[in-house]
Amino acid sequence: MSAETLLALRGSAAEDLKRVVDRQVGIEASGSGRFERTHFGRDADESIIGANEEDQGALTLEIIDASLKTLETQIRYEGAAFNPITGEKKGRKAHEVHTADSPQDWLRGLSRDPKWAPSIIRYPDGSLGMINYLSDDVTPKHVVAVSKTEEAVSRHWGESDPFLDRHWPSAKRGILHDNSIADAHGLGLIVSEAFGPLANRVFKDSDNAYADEDGNIPPPPYIYLSANSFYYWAQVEGARLAEMAGDYNFSNECAERAEHVKFQINNLFWSKKLNFLVPLIDGRMKQDEIVTDDVVDPLWAQALEYDKAKIVFWRLRKPDMLNKWGLYTRSSNSRMFAENGAEAYHNGPNWPKRTKQAAKGAEKYGFFSIARDLDKRAFSLEQIVGRKELVPIARDGKTILTYEENGKPVANDPMAWEIFSTLGRTAAILNGNGNDSRRQL
Repeated sequence: MSAETLLALRGSAAEDLKRVVDRQVGIEASGSGRFERTHFGRDADESIIGANEEDQGALTLEIIDASLKTLETQIRYEGAAFNPITGEKKGRKAHEVHTADSPQDWLRGLSRDPKWAPSIIRYPDGSLGMINYLSDDVTPKHVVAVSKTEEAVSRHWGESDPFLDRHWPSAKRGILHDNSIADAHGLGLIVSEAFGPLANRVFKDSDNAYADEDGNIPPPPYIYLSANSFYYWAQVEGARLAEMAGDYNFSNECAERAEHVKFQINNLFWSKKLNFLVPLIDGRMKQDEIVTDDVVDPLWAQALEYDKAKIVFWRLRKPDMLNKWGLYTRSSNSRMFAENGAEAYHNGPNWPKRTKQAAKGAEKYGFFSIARDLDKRAFSLEQIVGRKELVPIARDGKTILTYEENGKPVANDPMAWEIFSTLGRTAAILNGNGNDSRRQL
């Protein structure tokens, strides 16, 4: 893909950036639709990580500003005490923050759902809000987001002491929160209990996301590959930040925990039957033997041994996982694969950010040609459909569909993490990552 095309994509993403950064909240989930003016913790953290891993040139200050506003929101809504309804705990970062300024029709709909009604906040003027802490991957992603923002601040200003003074304490509280979960279960891993309205506590939070090939939902509690990949990454970044802050004992503890979590990821989740990583271990300590794109997370986090990463990329490039436009969320050979509709949400369609995150993972492991191929597929799709939340691709691997539920298009557009991941990947390529000789931003 030519530098001119990449610059054009980058320019339009920069325009969309203005639509998803709120003056108060920071990075919104989407620039339109049901998640406008809403803070989704993991969405925002992934956006921060994806963009700040790269030197953003002329966009640096704009992206740092968006990152800082978002991190302030996460401090403001950080858990302070246990709440069994919202999932709040000390140090835990909020999954969703809907305020009186958020789309009220969406909140009114949730208020009529018995699963969600107890979480709804009713303000005196009749408007609605909601704050919940129901995701287990937000807190470790926040730590990584803090670290990547620190790197961006240091690149631009040469030092980051004021930033660290403000944000390291919150990141450390998050690590301590996750460590308490890991220690409570005796595995040194995050174990996710199933309670409240969400069956799954990670990015794939739909009820049927991890159904086995017979359509059965594995029994909880779950040990997710995704959440623990970010727990590993948070420990790696925590070790770095703690050392910078002079907290040497905690830095050593983080480094030791990272080593343990990496070992577990490479062994506990590795299926000899599939020759691939499974997305979760269920409550019986059995592997959920399905082929999905959950492996993108340990690739992005560099949590895999090199030999296993090589095998994973080889498997991801098979036509049941890699279509003309990027990665399916679930193998198209699966009996649970669906092309469209609510049942397909995490069981088939491309989530373009996943392809771009996989490209970054390939780059980190030195598989530069794979990275460029994944980038080309994702950006070719983006040129056609824009920066939508998800894009169904038919089982033929070519035909682009419009995501619908109940016959209506519902994909958020533009989705913030698509904007930021495009800014991240275009910066990586144009800055010459991967031994490519390219222009500097």
